[in-house]
Amino acid sequence: MSPTKLLAAAAILAAAVSTGAEPQAKPAEPKSKPVSTLDLFPDKVLARSTNITIKASKVEEEFAAMRSAMAAQGKVIREAERLTYEKRILEHFIVTELLLIKADDADRAKAGEKVTAFLDEMRKRVGSEEALRRQVESTGAIYEVYKGRLLETAIAKQVLTRDIKDKIQITTGAAQKFYDDNPSRFETPEMVRASHILISTRDPQSQLDLNEAKRAEKRRVAEGLLERARKGEDFAKLVKDFSDDAPSKDKGGEYVFPRGMMAAEFEAAAFTLGANQVSDLVTTKVGFHIIKVAERIPARKTAFDRVQENIREFLSQQEADKQLPAYVEKLKKAAGVEYLDERLKP
Repeated sequence: MSPTKLLAAAAILAAAVSTGAEPQAKPAEPKSKPVSTLDLFPDKVLARSTNITIKASKVEEEFAAMRSAMAAQGKVIREAERLTYEKRILEHFIVTELLLIKADDADRAKAGEKVTAFLDEMRKRVGSEEALRRQVESTGAIYEVYKGRLLETAIAKQVLTRDIKDKIQITTGAAQKFYDDNPSRFETPEMVRASHILISTRDPQSQLDLNEAKRAEKRRVAEGLLERARKGEDFAKLVKDFSDDAPSKDKGGEYVFPRGMMAAEFEAAAFTLGANQVSDLVTTKVGFHIIKVAERIPARKTAFDRVQENIREFLSQQEADKQLPAYVEKLKKAAGVEYLDERLKP
């Protein structure tokens, strides 16, 4: 997952209460502070209630973080759009803080478990804690602040789950109707179950491409492994001993995927091989691959009993989304939220 997607993962709650999204990490202090629509006073209060206060500086910081993250994706926020984004950021902070007040120990514990699992998965994907830190900070974020925001958002979402989603009941009949009315959603395309050995042609620290001499050396290593695989050596052991693909290394290099999911070169090779066949050397932008196909899985429709729980989850979330605006307005009204800047009222 890219650093900008990591930041997007922290905006689950914000996406629920607005049509925009803002990343949940703060950038390093900019050399010069940009002119803001919030600069009438140094740090005026924008919104408050009996138990929360949101100041201009907090919104300004978050806007800078959001702009930095979007810039990392090649996107630019026009100055004419700034007020719209500031409104969304303010609303996000108001709702998040109100939900954090409502959170109990069980909410915090469940949210903590989810964030820990998420970060563990990300560390596994990128290889280490330090690699994850570098990826997050490459967007201009402060790593510890980023983790704190992830936890805040997860706690707020857990409160929403308790107060709204957990109270919604989806019957088997409703799930069956959705299944019958949407047959194309449950058609599984042709897939391949295949394992691979990756010999990376990128520097493990900087992730920059290696020079030609080192690439040639990596190719020789890959060609030697290809020869060993074709002679029948244990493919899973070769993966464990030599592959640079950390996420798949502990499962024998295996992936199950349809067309359109993998790099084009990887996919083209995998979908032309038969069961137990080993590919030629496959070159992608990340390195050299040796692919061994275990099976080709034909297209089929997934049976209702296998997707029933997924349908229930989808319909439950859909209904929760419908109920959310009224819940948020009731929450703000009960807290007596006041907007002290007319321009930033939702």
